[in-house]
Amino acid sequence: MMKAKTPYALAFVDMRMPPGWDGIETAVHIWEEDPAIQIVICSAYSDYSWNEVVRRVNRPGLRLLHKPFDAKDVLDLAWTMTTKWLNRMTSPPK
Repeated sequence: MMKAKTPYALAFVDMRMPPGWDGIETAVHIWEEDPAIQIVICSAYSDYSWNEVVRRVNRPGLRLLHKPFDAKDVLDLAWTMTTKWLNRMTSPPK
């Protein structure tokens, strides 16, 4: 969507997506296209420790949503992460 000048604020990405990339690899590729997008990784499994995930993607602001999750938790994260994105996009450059 970056080419169309309509960037997404947020992506929810599952950790396991066979047979292709996992959630970490997907997040890295998304950030190559749009470094400003906020990403939440959803997972019921612990293939990697959270420290390992943060180290691999080098994004301390990355969030994890454990499955099964409540709709309220998804809405709270969506609101928080989208607000964070909007604040960054509308703030004057430093």
